[in-house]
Amino acid sequence: MRIVSGIARGRKLKCPPGREVRPTADMVKEALFNIIGQDVIDCIFLDLFAGTGSVGIEALSRGASFCYFVEKVYNNIKYIKKNISLSNLTDKGQIIHKDANEALIVFNKAGIKFDIIYIDPPYYKNLYEKPLIYISKSKILKDNGYIIVEHHKADILKDRYDNLERIRIKSYSETCLSFYKEVTYENCGISGQF
Repeated sequence: MRIVSGIARGRKLKCPPGREVRPTADMVKEALFNIIGQDVIDCIFLDLFAGTGSVGIEALSRGASFCYFVEKVYNNIKYIKKNISLSNLTDKGQIIHKDANEALIVFNKAGIKFDIIYIDPPYYKNLYEKPLIYISKSKILKDNGYIIVEHHKADILKDRYDNLERIRIKSYSETCLSFYKEVTYENCGISGQF
């Protein structure tokens, strides 16, 4: 597992042994950032269910101005800290040791808004639905912001969660990336760069 591109390109990241953590594959990560392109530059990025933090660190390496890493498992927090330090990006990230849904409530109450939210929960557990519904009803996504959900191809996501609409889906072997954007009268399903 490594940083694919940007200022920390090529740095190897640490991952706990075993199968408890499933880091995003470098191929999927590279495809993801090819899709979002320049949107990552100067953005506020949220890495929800951060695991080892590899996606958020990739965002920072490619020019995101700040990333919040949300992770519930304490052992994973240690790896996020190590990986941010290895990448020399400590001043651009904040680690939140909380359940994903609790963290979203905290962000909303604090008035923190995101340009890009990446949701990567454990597969097969339907853990993406509650965050998507909460985000759709809160004010934490900026007007032109969007959400990306990484999920297994066997996980069936809806095309709509309240006012969030799926605007794109990409498949990479067993892994899928679903992109959601808030539908308003102004954009009425127009998907911008997607």
